[in-house]
Amino acid sequence: MKKPVIVLIILIICVGIGFAIVRAWSGLTKSMAVQLVATRATTVQLDLTPTIQVQMLVATVPPTAVSGLGADQMVQNLNAQAVTGVRPGWVRIQENIDFDTDSKNRGVLPNGMTIPNRQINDTWYHLNDERLAIEGVDIMRTTDGQIVQVGVSSNSTSWNSATNEVTTSEPIIVNGFDYGFLKKDLQWLEGFGDTAVVTQVVLPGGADGIQIVIGDKYDQPVRTNDYIEPSTRAETRAVFDSATGYLVSREVTVWFEDGSWRVLSSLTQKITFEAPTGEVLNFLSEKNKR
Repeated sequence: MKKPVIVLIILIICVGIGFAIVRAWSGLTKSMAVQLVATRATTVQLDLTPTIQVQMLVATVPPTAVSGLGADQMVQNLNAQAVTGVRPGWVRIQENIDFDTDSKNRGVLPNGMTIPNRQINDTWYHLNDERLAIEGVDIMRTTDGQIVQVGVSSNSTSWNSATNEVTTSEPIIVNGFDYGFLKKDLQWLEGFGDTAVVTQVVLPGGADGIQIVIGDKYDQPVRTNDYIEPSTRAETRAVFDSATGYLVSREVTVWFEDGSWRVLSSLTQKITFEAPTGEVLNFLSEKNKR
């Protein structure tokens, strides 16, 4: 692996999960792999309360190695399984994201709002018969419920509250609910020679799960904007629900020269199919007046 590039890897992992300004339509596609912008959500019951107690879903029994399928094919199968349950109507993706870094926030938006290290993201997509998201609303909140930014897409245009701009956009298709893990994590890192380990796990509550871990040890310590100390290796761990094919959690851990480690980012997501709230409809109405 070309380790000088690892700085970019870490930064992409960090920034990719957080909000860039334009998580309005193209921005919302990052998860749609969902490309449903992480588009977040799952029938697996997780605690998504505003206290944002984001915890990685770990196996309740020792993991069992999975043979016969590579990690890429496994995730492709899970995504294919996930979309079998997709039907016309609204899908809701709820995310809790927690960054543990030396930085106090993830940056400041043009409207002056600070992107928090702890985020509650609520994304809604209206899907047609072809699994195209013809309109959507993406709301980022702080843990106490304050709105940080909103992205709204409809009628081939998108509006974002951080910039207050309306731009052109196109509907996106739902190909799975893996938070972009296949292309933005797995295949990207594998391109640098890293390998993934696939195991069977048991999720809290007894459901069967699939865990995929990608480890990366650097040739030399690297520094990023996230930590004062240089890091020596990183590990991305994703857990899927075997029954639904949905990603239920994703975690990035970083190790340092003294042997200590920190969880750079933790994500849990919940996916449901339900009617939009009045708040969502109001945002759509407001955007369509622009």
